[in-house]
Amino acid sequence: MIKCIISLSKLNICKKARIKKVALKPEKKRRLYELGLVPETVVSIEKRSPFFYPLAIELRGFKLCLGKDECENIFVEEIE
Repeated sequence: MIKCIISLSKLNICKKARIKKVALKPEKKRRLYELGLVPETVVSIEKRSPFFYPLAIELRGFKLCLGKDECENIFVEEIE
């Protein structure tokens, strides 16, 4: 089965996905890596704000809010 790589912003609420790529400038990428958003980490969307951003995600047992730029440049593969 071929799985599709999508941006984190396109993931539906309560669906789980595995991070495949973080395509941001080095300083932003480093900050996200320090927060645990590294490739192969499983994440899920917990909440969306009324105007779509920021998104509240859950990873490794804690919640984190991300803005539009970050969400559109983190690429994930949906898992069952």
